[in-house]
This record gives sequence, structure tokens and C-alpha cells, in this order.
Amino acid sequence: MTTYGFGIAQGRTLLRQPRVLVQLIGLLMLLLKTMAANPFAENVRPTEALTPELEQKSFHLPPGFEIQLVAAEPDIAKPMNLAFDATGRLWVTTSREYPFPAPPDKPARDRIMIFEDFGPDGRARKVTKFADGLNIPIGVYPFRSGESTPNPSREGSTAGARAVGSPPGRGQGWGGTNPTWKCVVWSIPNIWLFEDTDGDGKADKKEKLYGPFGWERDTHGMNSSFTRGFDGWLYATHGYNNNTDVRGKDGHEVKMNSGNTYRIRLDGARIEQNTWGQVNPFGLCFDALGNLYSADCHSEPVYQLLRGGSYPSFGKPHDGLGFAPSMIFHGHGSTAISGIVYYEDDLWPEEYRDNILTGNVMTSRVNRDAVTFTGSTPLANERPDFVSTDDPWFRPVNLQLGPDGALYIADFYNRIIGHYEVPLTHPGRDRERGRIWRIIYRGNSGHASSLPEAKLPAPQSSRQTASQLAGKMPALRPLALPNNLDGLIAELGSPNLTRRMLAMNENCDRFPKEVPSRIKLAPWRASPLYFLWTRDPIAASTSPLALAHAHAIWLLERLGALKDRDLQDSLECPLPLIRVHALRILTERGIHTAANPAIQAAKGGLKPALRNRAVAALSHPDALVQRSRRLAGFREHQTASWVAAPR
Repeated sequence: MTTYGFGIAQGRTLLRQPRVLVQLIGLLMLLLKTMAANPFAENVRPTEALTPELEQKSFHLPPGFEIQLVAAEPDIAKPMNLAFDATGRLWVTTSREYPFPAPPDKPARDRIMIFEDFGPDGRARKVTKFADGLNIPIGVYPFRSGESTPNPSREGSTAGARAVGSPPGRGQGWGGTNPTWKCVVWSIPNIWLFEDTDGDGKADKKEKLYGPFGWERDTHGMNSSFTRGFDGWLYATHGYNNNTDVRGKDGHEVKMNSGNTYRIRLDGARIEQNTWGQVNPFGLCFDALGNLYSADCHSEPVYQLLRGGSYPSFGKPHDGLGFAPSMIFHGHGSTAISGIVYYEDDLWPEEYRDNILTGNVMTSRVNRDAVTFTGSTPLANERPDFVSTDDPWFRPVNLQLGPDGALYIADFYNRIIGHYEVPLTHPGRDRERGRIWRIIYRGNSGHASSLPEAKLPAPQSSRQTASQLAGKMPALRPLALPNNLDGLIAELGSPNLTRRMLAMNENCDRFPKEVPSRIKLAPWRASPLYFLWTRDPIAASTSPLALAHAHAIWLLERLGALKDRDLQDSLECPLPLIRVHALRILTERGIHTAANPAIQAAKGGLKPALRNRAVAALSHPDALVQRSRRLAGFREHQTASWVAAPR
């Protein structure tokens, strides 16, 4: 029998030999020296803090990219989450309290800050304190609408919102006149709605929307990543270790322990759990098809989130059906990933399209993965890191794709980032310094766009400056969207996903009465690009007309104005993009029906014509179309009224 290795007695014999002992000691010293020489391997960084200017010089990016400083101390302390509004302003939650919440007998010192008027060098020239006195605020979502108090027929209401049996979402939208700026934010122990009622740029009204949420067990596992979806809901992550039992105004209860995701209505009407599991998710983003992705810690860096799916967590079983499919099989050398962006724009080179970027706070890098699909399952293919640095204090905790096409990074600049790896009382934890960076690509400034239909007129707000050649792409788009209805409707076809989402939400929140009469959905067969759409539907799905159509049907659905014949036409469209979104709308209708007993009692289920189109999707050659149909069917069969609907 062959024996490998050696036993304990043999090992002791070897250690008695001076030569072997010296070699082992030398190897150990070399290992310790190597670790000491690598400050990125230390939980407490041994280097000293750099000024923002010196840190900026320490970054390494791919050729053609440039990093710019947007904001730094003293204008900002520790940035947590970032969010843009439709005027191009950057809203930031920032904390001095973390990791210890302010005690009840002392005022909290955390804030919501707004940065705007960015110069050519990226620096924000105007800084406004929107709200203060917050307690470790993280998730943030700004928007404006004309109503301060919700009405029962507005988006998200479930009781008395519409006539029984009418399409879900009928009568949604905030509406009203004299729109005011509002902000949904997490601050211990609730999710709040702040509002600036007098227009001075500062919040003067505060309302609890949901809560209390659990926070007592872990302040780095709270509520973050507020991201509004195509359906108008606000999606969020629930972090590690905490227990929450929360309800909306409709009384629907959600119980969560540790990592989960959920969604809420902006008026406090309803909260719903979206997925179960993950350890400590911190970061959400959508792609153009409506797929939702998250960044997680201690499990896998990236997940595609399937509604109702279970995901791995510490010691938790799945739901009996197994965990949802993985999409990544490497860990990027870290247990702590925070912040995620799916690059959906055409200002960067082709190799960066359909890329996922994630913040790696342990290695002080921004990781990059190229997304490919096998059937309907995405796969994250590892690519060289997008950002690295010589400064181990760099901590990219949140990423956002700006409406200008730049990547924005919240830098929780700190010697220590670990919540458990280092005592919370360690004096080396910095509470004063924080930075925000933006990355732009200058290498193709003036180069032609590679997307189909690039020669079509671009929305005015996205068009290049007059000094550039017609048909060429700028280094950056304007940050602000148009302030009028026609301009916002035009932005629904922008190559930049952030712009499209902002435009859709502005239309819904500010112009709910005007939008239905201004959006005309021409049948796809009448499109001037009919030949292109049928010959190459995959490429055509990135065209402005296709992108605008997908957002338009969601916008009309959210306002209760999407006619069945227009939805049927979308279900027959050869473009996977449009079919997928039409099927997602059917899924939402099923969810709404399941949650509304009045609709079930009236048997307001799926109409036969829509059912037939949906069934046909099962034989569609695109796997994501098939998966979307199966999800719609699952929701359909959750309610007896849909099952009993005539065929």
C-alpha cells in the first residue's frame, strides 16, 4: 500500500534537525513579512490617510477612463447610499454615528446631503443639507410629486383604488400641482418620508412610512439600496442578523430575519417580501430586461433575484424547491461586496456593455464581470478589475450609473471597514473623512455610437453639444432631464437606463393625467423598422423605439391606462425585450389580483385574448420570454379567479 505524507513522530524527528527548523522559521518570517508588506491584507490598514487629491492620484483604471472628485470632507462625512433625481442632483446619506447609533437622550448627527452643479472636473459646486438629525441613514430615494397627502386612487393603494375587475393600477400616479421634493430614507428605526413643502431646498416635514424595523442586533445589517423598479415599487435590502415584523397601511405583514429583499409603495400603503435569504445584501440594480440583481456578503458576490426565490444564508434551509440558480462562481477575493451597477449605456467601449460592476470594500477595488446568458440564466464572467488603488483606505460602498453616463462611487474612506473583524470600539475607526468619485470615459469622445439606429434623432437633453460633430457621442450626457412632458417622453428611448427610469417615474409622479393622452403605442407591425425588428430582433431590442415602447407600456400600466389590445400587441412582438416586459406586466396583474379579495370575488382575472398570447410565449425561441411566461402563469394560478377565467 502506498503511503503519502508523514506521521506526527516523523514530524517531530524532522523538527529536531537544526537545518529543517531554520528553514521553517525562515519560511514563517517570510510569510509574516509578505503580509506586513501588503496593507490590503490587514483588517486595520497600517497606512495613514491621504488627502483627496493624493488619493485621486493613487487610482488605476483601464486606458481612456478618468476619475474625478465630486465631493469630500468637510462637505461629507461617511457616505452610505447614492441616488440621482431627475434634475441631475446627487442625494447622499452620510453618517458620523456609525457603528454606534445615537442614544435616545442625545441628538443624532447624520444627514441627507444634495450635491449639484458639477464642474468640468467633476466637483460639485453647490452643496445643500436637505435633512439632519438622522440616525445611521442608509437607503435613500428622492422624487417629486404634486401631492403631499396620498389619495386612495394613487399608485400603490389597494383599498378602493379602482373599480372591481378593472386593470390593476387603474388611476395610479401622484398628480396634483406645485410639485414638491420628497425623499424616502431609512433612519433608525423607521423608513421615513421627508418633504420640502416650501421649496427652500430643506426638508420641513417628516412622516413615518414603515416601521419599526429591527436594528438592535447589528447596525451594519439594516435597510439600504432603495431602487425603484419598472413596476413603480421601491425595492430594498434587509441586512444581516436583525429581526423585523412590519406592516403597511393595508395591514399586510412581512417578517424578516437577516438577509432578505422586499419592496414598498412610496405612500406607505403596502410592503411585500421579494426574496428570502442572502447573508447581508447591500446593493440592487436592474438591467434593461427588468432583471433584478443584488450584491451580497459572505455568500456569493452577485445574485439575480427571482421573485419568491430562496438564496443561501448562514445555516438557513431553502424553501424545499432548492436555492435559486447561482450566476457567479468566483468570489473576487473577498467576503464583503457592496454596491452594484449593471452598465446600460453606449458611452463606454463595447467590452463594457452588459457588465456588472461591484464595490469590493475588503480589497479596495471595483470588480468587473461580463454578463452572458445560457438560456434564461445569467453568468458573471470575471474580467480584470475596473478600479484598483495604491491607497488601502479606499472603500467603495455604493455605486450608481449617473444620468450623464458616468459611474459614481461612494467612498467610505476608512482605516477599518469590518464590523466583526475589528472591535467596534477600535480607536482607528475614522468618522470624519468620506469621498464621492465619478469615472468617465474620454477615449471615445466624438466617436460614433455603436447601437442600432444611432443616426435617429436623439432626445434633446441627451444630444451632444453643438461643437461636436453630428452623430458623434459626447464624453458625458447632461445630468438633468427635461422639465416638460414631451421631453420626458422622449427620454424613454435614451440609451442610458438611469435616464429612462427617471423619465418614467417623473411622468408617472408629475403628469399622471396628461400622460395617457400623449403616449400613442403604434402596433409594432406599423413600425418603420418592421423589417429590422423581424430580421434581427435581438439587435433591434436596443433601438430607441424598442426601449421607449417597453417603458411606455409600464408607464401606462402604472397609470391604469394600458389597454388590453396594446398589451396583446406587445405580447405578439418579435422583440424579446418587449415580450418580456409585457409578460412581467401580466405577472404584476396576477400579484395584484392575489392580494385583492374584491377582484377575486368579481372574477376579474385574465382575459381570454391575453391568456392565448401568454400561452403562445411558452414556445417562443427566447428562453427569458419562456421564463417570464412561466412566472406569469405561477402568479395566475395563485388565485382561483385566474384559474377559473374562461379560456
